[in-house]
Amino acid sequence: MRLEQRLEDVSAGLGIPGQFFATPTAIMAQYRLPGKRRPYADMVRARPGGVDLGRLTDLERLVDEVVRGAIDLDAAVIRLHAIESAPAPPTWRRFLPTVLISAAAAQFLGGGVAELALAMVAGAMVAGFEEIAARRGSRDRLVPPAAACVAAFGVAAAAQVVPELSPPLALVASLIVLVPGLEFTMAIKEISTENLVSGSARLTSAVGDFLLLAFGVALGTRLALAAFGPVPLGVPIALPEWTLFAALVVAALGFAMRFNTHRNDVIWVAVACMVSWAGASAGSELLGPDLGVLVAALAVGVAANARARWSGTSSMVMMIPGLILLVPGSFGIRAIDLMLQDDIVSALNTVFSMLLIATALSTGLLLSNLLLPSERSVRHR
Repeated sequence: MRLEQRLEDVSAGLGIPGQFFATPTAIMAQYRLPGKRRPYADMVRARPGGVDLGRLTDLERLVDEVVRGAIDLDAAVIRLHAIESAPAPPTWRRFLPTVLISAAAAQFLGGGVAELALAMVAGAMVAGFEEIAARRGSRDRLVPPAAACVAAFGVAAAAQVVPELSPPLALVASLIVLVPGLEFTMAIKEISTENLVSGSARLTSAVGDFLLLAFGVALGTRLALAAFGPVPLGVPIALPEWTLFAALVVAALGFAMRFNTHRNDVIWVAVACMVSWAGASAGSELLGPDLGVLVAALAVGVAANARARWSGTSSMVMMIPGLILLVPGSFGIRAIDLMLQDDIVSALNTVFSMLLIATALSTGLLLSNLLLPSERSVRHR
């Protein structure tokens, strides 16, 4: 929906009335060129990719300039090609964020020093698989199950040496960057706003990613069972409370690097993480842990829209990092793992919790746009 609105903005700014329909894998357009009696229709295939907040910010600014008439079409095309061909971040900036986010996730999930260290090592393995896929220039569908398999086997092996650690916690933390929790939540949001085609496509993709991860975890676990026998399940020793603030800072830095955020926007990523966690804590006290994320999503949405209205840039710079701390991605892995263990009742309870959290997040975002829409939302009302 957002992409369709921005395309309509550009079309109107150029004086070419048009209608657009976007899905995660295709964009269809119909517009009437000056002097032509019949409309022109076209369709462009789109390849799903990752989040690049730096390019998104540059593109939003370019679109605003085109809509205001501050730049001519030829100069806009040159700028567009420059944004598209911007060099990729160096290897260390693609590798380090996964390790940092895994470490922060271990703290958020209640892990101790052993779980944190193991999550960082396993997260480095996951980053290695992502780097291999990046060098091949493709979004390799084998990366999630392969990374999950290696991480599950490695975590199980480490548990034989350090029996007091919690392997499930360390494993989920190490795989957190591969879990499609954000995609699942956005799918629920699009379906709830009657963008059924796009929402259904995203939902199907998210479920497929969950299944691939679950298969990798199951395979790695079975291989470890055959090699080492039963995996010890220790009880983690939670870190001191002051480490929560440090984990939020580490997570914000990891998100900023992973999403290629501009340097002057890093502080806003950190603010989004703080608002998200504070909102989740307050919401949990008021509504419980599942529905409490509605308060957090509302707070993040209002903060992101307020910053967008003030600065004239994209609200996604704060919205995406803030939501990632709230999305129920880990529930999907747990649910499928429980199904593989024939614990259907617990699996269904976990799935229901995941759906409830995603719906609460979607509702919170819708309320934030109602209470304080961004300038672009106002323009389309």
